[in-house]
Amino acid sequence: QAASAIGTTNVVLATQPIVAVADRYGNPATNASGQITLRGSTTTGSYTAVGNGALSGTALTVSLANGLAAFTGLKYSYPESIYLEANVVGYSLNAIYSSAIVFTTASELTVTEVTSGISSTISSIANATVNKAAVYAFQITDAGADGYDGKIKKIIINRGSSDTHDWTTYINEAIISDGTSELLGTVAANTITFGAGTEIIYTMPNNSNKTYTLYVTLKNPLPTGADGEALSFTMDADTDIIMVAPTSSIFGSTSAITRSAVIAVAASALKVSGSATMAAGAVNNLTITAIDANGNIDKDYTGNQCLTFSGASASPDGTAPTCSNYAGGTSGNVVLGQGTGVTFSNGSASASVAANQLKLKLYKVEIATLVVTDGTYASAGSNRLNITVAVGAAAKLFWNTQPEAKIVANAPWKLFAVGITDAYGNTNSGAANTITITPTGGATGAGAASSLAASSGVANFTNY
Repeated sequence: QAASAIGTTNVVLATQPIVAVADRYGNPATNASGQITLRGSTTTGSYTAVGNGALSGTALTVSLANGLAAFTGLKYSYPESIYLEANVVGYSLNAIYSSAIVFTTASELTVTEVTSGISSTISSIANATVNKAAVYAFQITDAGADGYDGKIKKIIINRGSSDTHDWTTYINEAIISDGTSELLGTVAANTITFGAGTEIIYTMPNNSNKTYTLYVTLKNPLPTGADGEALSFTMDADTDIIMVAPTSSIFGSTSAITRSAVIAVAASALKVSGSATMAAGAVNNLTITAIDANGNIDKDYTGNQCLTFSGASASPDGTAPTCSNYAGGTSGNVVLGQGTGVTFSNGSASASVAANQLKLKLYKVEIATLVVTDGTYASAGSNRLNITVAVGAAAKLFWNTQPEAKIVANAPWKLFAVGITDAYGNTNSGAANTITITPTGGATGAGAASSLAASSGVANFTNY
């Protein structure tokens, strides 16, 4: 009786060999009383000792009974193809060889999803290894039948079908851990790969289990609109975990394990944007965004919010700076420092959200640093807006220096000066208009200079 043609390492063959001694015509020699010895050979027809594994059984030498030697417990310890050589002791008979028997490791590895300790969200500020997020995990179990460890040389995590993001723009780094050692992966558009497939990266001990956890960190900053986007991770162990052949246990039939994690942006500041330059009295259309520490927009910051602006001064004529609320109109222009109703959508507020809102008007020539707060979050540092306010068009005259109230007749007045300002009292230093002084009574003395061109927006009268 021939032994099984296929076997599992370290597992007793399903069909055990029975060797018979026969006469020259093939009839069983039932009176034969010798012994049959089996040994493993890597060749047939001539003996070549096996070198990788060991052939074992209840006994490798069995006495004949009724011309038959029935072997039991026969197994082999290495995954390869061998032949059984049978020799009889007590008779001058040639050795015989079995057909090839192919031994393989067992398809005894199983994989299951692990959810404990795995987050369904990834913080948008998880940008460094120290605060990496655990997003996916699986446990491999080795049943222990074949005596071999599971030896892993590559693991591939794929992008799930529901995920259309280019991972290279979202994931900064990916790390896998077996609880003892960590391995940095290679992130591509739709895969994360651990190991080059040329050497063992993890060993799954025979007859035990291990949990493998995938951690990721995110790009800083993330693409616009990343808040609420889901990254989907999937793996089918059959095709995505590459084992060392032939000396490793392997997976049986497996199903893909898929899990998603949603990027969560939590606002910690407000950012004000707009034009860095404007003319006094002009409109500067602002945009306010609710952002985290990395500048990612929190799309959950939405609806009507009460904001307070500061950082600009009243003009020389006392006109106060304003910013419009969502209501608009004259009453909608709110003086800076007072609560201003602003409508947000997906973390952002601008005139595109509510047409009347966030129209800033500054009236004093200065470099204003505009700050906004909602009472909890505020703009600071680069989240503020520095605005250079330029003077408006020449619109009014004013006394820089008033003429003295009493003078000696026909004697020149002491210096007095007339300035040219915009509509809000800011001196127009670019104005060079000619200014003429006309007395309301009496006559101008001979040689008096009653008309003078302004210089840097001011006419200094010294001979009037």
